[in-house]
Amino acid sequence: MPSPVMNIFEEVKARGIKFDHHESDLYIPVTEETHALVDRLQSQKVIHVTTFTCQIDGKQWYDIPFSYTPWWEARVSRPMLEETPGQQAERLYHDENYHVNEDGQRRPE
Repeated sequence: MPSPVMNIFEEVKARGIKFDHHESDLYIPVTEETHALVDRLQSQKVIHVTTFTCQIDGKQWYDIPFSYTPWWEARVSRPMLEETPGQQAERLYHDENYHVNEDGQRRPE
């Protein structure tokens, strides 16, 4: 039985279920085992799961949105920008080392 704190991806890995993903969406093949897992998830209203036909193997797979944990872990571990693009543009606009060319665009000298 899975741990109550185990997320969907951890449970899939712990059970040795074949999986794939696209960005944060987790894909698992439709089997008796995965059907039981998906039924439990949907009965708990944890997440809405859909199916699709894989273009590679022609079989049905479940698409479990936002459940591929490594994608989220990588996203969270990225450093935050020190300034937003808008803040950078504002800073450069007022930078004395930049000038306005004939097109009205500010460029470095």
